[in-house]
Amino acid sequence: MEELGREDKTRILIVDDNVEEPYDLAVLSPPSMEAIRCGSVAAARALVEELKPKAVFIDADLRGSKDFIKWIKRHKSSAVVTMSKNPVCSDHARWGADGHIEKPLNRSSLEMAMRRICDGASGIEEAPGSISSGYDKPGRPESVNDYENVHVVTQEVIAVWGAKGGAGRTTIAANLAAHLSDLKVLLIDFNFSEGPSDLSAMLRLPAVPHIGRLIDNLGDRRQGFVDSLIEPPTEAFTVVQPPPTLEIAERIGVDEVVDVIDNARRMFNIVILDLPANQSPVTMEAVDMATTILFVTQMHNGSIARIEAIKDQLKSDVTKMLVINRFSGNPVKAREISYFLDLPIAAVVQEDAHLADNIKNDTIFIDSNTIFSEGIVEIGKSLLGFKSKDLKSKWNIFNLLKSI
Repeated sequence: MEELGREDKTRILIVDDNVEEPYDLAVLSPPSMEAIRCGSVAAARALVEELKPKAVFIDADLRGSKDFIKWIKRHKSSAVVTMSKNPVCSDHARWGADGHIEKPLNRSSLEMAMRRICDGASGIEEAPGSISSGYDKPGRPESVNDYENVHVVTQEVIAVWGAKGGAGRTTIAANLAAHLSDLKVLLIDFNFSEGPSDLSAMLRLPAVPHIGRLIDNLGDRRQGFVDSLIEPPTEAFTVVQPPPTLEIAERIGVDEVVDVIDNARRMFNIVILDLPANQSPVTMEAVDMATTILFVTQMHNGSIARIEAIKDQLKSDVTKMLVINRFSGNPVKAREISYFLDLPIAAVVQEDAHLADNIKNDTIFIDSNTIFSEGIVEIGKSLLGFKSKDLKSKWNIFNLLKSI
């Protein structure tokens, strides 16, 4: 997150209806912050929509605070901190808040809370055995303590989904992550199974860490998320693996989905979700948090019909696009499918005779001049408008556009 487009002050919202605490916002706010106060959740929702504050501080005892926090976690990029007269609030972690502070508020507590929030938003701390630390990657500031210079943008959350197994979703998701890796990409694998997933095998990843680290650290979901990250040895993107057993997978519910995607949006610019071909609560929660849905299908009537049945049930403000994979027919047929589904085509990926050999060798060949790779490049262009593989020159433009 670059300094491009940032305002002079960091905007925060304080939600508290206690009239016995008439905050003097001019005294309470550090010079680098602009604080706004309101007394109800309804007003807070409207202010979050309009002002897009970096952080919301809300009284944990306020009526509707739990649902308000979950709404922000699912749909907004603001961080949330609960407040109460007790130094510890057991609810804040369970609801998914980013932290808790004791009332009454003071300038020091606000500064410390914001510092912790921006430490998490601007860089990934080292998790032994999983991912290196350091701030040499694009978008990371030189100092995580310089919180007023951290600008949080609304990240792209791309759900790679379909209505039939074997359509090539995982292969497309992995290659897309490799293609966009200069833009700081996280690939989350939600394909739960017994044993390693196809993605883990493709990238030759060890069994740990995985998404189960979230439920191992209920007191600090952010640290649990950081502990779940792993970087493939041969790729420049980061991965969250599914749990290695169905027993652990059964403990992953919609709250964990919200936590992992919410934290991902704060640490990465592109989040790609590799989703199974089902409509389970976990899958549908991930779809609901996406900004773009890529429906992947082959020329299979059943798959196309099921996409038609489910696409209109999804929220209207999400971008929906179609990827026709392993296509070998007439281009007119692809356009007919697009018209039938009323979905724009992100790419028509032609049948590639070399792809099976690549997968057999557990290799991502995004840099090779193959038919499949051309399709991946076309998907990237449809999503972000960039056709060149060398996206580093586009970095500042991307962050500037996303901050508007």
